[in-house]
Amino acid sequence: VNTSDDRALNGIANWKPAAESVSLYSMEYTASLSALHLLDFQSTEIKKVELLKILQTQKEAIIKTRLTRIKDLACFIGQFNFTRTKLKQESLHLKLLNKAKFREQQRQGWESKAVFYKGILKELNWCALQLTSKNPTSLIIRHPDSLLITDASQWICGGVCKIKHQEEIFVKCKWSKGWRLISSNQREFAANLYSLRRLEADQKEQQVKAIRIQTDNTTTAFNLRRQAAEGPVAQMTFRILNLVESRNIQLQPIYIS
Repeated sequence: VNTSDDRALNGIANWKPAAESVSLYSMEYTASLSALHLLDFQSTEIKKVELLKILQTQKEAIIKTRLTRIKDLACFIGQFNFTRTKLKQESLHLKLLNKAKFREQQRQGWESKAVFYKGILKELNWCALQLTSKNPTSLIIRHPDSLLITDASQWICGGVCKIKHQEEIFVKCKWSKGWRLISSNQREFAANLYSLRRLEADQKEQQVKAIRIQTDNTTTAFNLRRQAAEGPVAQMTFRILNLVESRNIQLQPIYIS
């Protein structure tokens, strides 16, 4: 984190709204005062209840095969996009819902109604689980204590990792048929996934909390940074993000030319 970022974070942490200019309700709508001080974002109870009611209405319409207005569904998805800092990896979990909404929108328009199939219920259940969880999303950018550089070809992949002040650790493997990799982007994602799995014991022993990933693949850096992906690399992105989240590790991907 550079000096300007440090000043910005310190400013947020120490900022106190004037009582006459900012109401308590407007502040609570975004985050609790204590959460703002800790640089953590949590949904307030009022916002949680509101979103859960909308969620329940959408689920009932799908279960009972009732018509749902496309515009209402788009509004519902938009509210979850607005709480993106709370719902990490939202776009990876709502692929079916977004696809169904887009398809009906193109066919019939915004004001039309459609029946959505029950396959998207699992994605709505995930949203409900995230809303009721107690884990806040931290806005603090951790100082990286590990550096990972990977590379991949059509036949093999490899990586080198530097953890704190230890010597460099090298990993490599040959692609097996089980990987089913058909593009350079998929191979680059797979190289990162393989390296993170192989280095799990070393990262746990050294209590790694943040990993800087240096890659010459723009798709890898972009998707990991925004925690979203589409097409053939979506599943691989999902696996990498879930892996580091289960270990409470922050990824900091950087593109190098």
